[in-house]
Amino acid sequence: MESNAKEPPIIGANIYLGLSFIAGEFGEGGVSISVQITNLTKEIRFYNKPFFKVSVPIDKNADTFMMTNVIGEAINFPKKMEYGEVVSEYYQLVPGNIQMFEELLAKSPHATITAYASTTLGEVYKSEPYPVCDIVKQKKYVR
Repeated sequence: MESNAKEPPIIGANIYLGLSFIAGEFGEGGVSISVQITNLTKEIRFYNKPFFKVSVPIDKNADTFMMTNVIGEAINFPKKMEYGEVVSEYYQLVPGNIQMFEELLAKSPHATITAYASTTLGEVYKSEPYPVCDIVKQKKYVR
């Protein structure tokens, strides 16, 4: 007997949040936060610019922000992505970012940051939380 059952469609995305060192001609060029989006949906999806959320409010109830200091050529969002396609964007950390993260750590030593990416269809995907203390530890490389 043949089965008409098909595997359910895979819908989703992998969002990876990381920290990267920027190599310059004469040594370290700084530190960046990187966000990598992998489309796992069988159909084409259009992804919006990633945004970030911290586990501790920055100011009152504000816990979400976008980074604008893109390294290299900025991606035009919404970005059309095929199944399995990967796109990465890097955001250079500046002293103001480190100051904000230090203020978060003063509120909670276990503060985390999470990257989010949404589609134009309203689907929202997130990375694993990244410890803010690991970012602040690299402040000597921030330019």
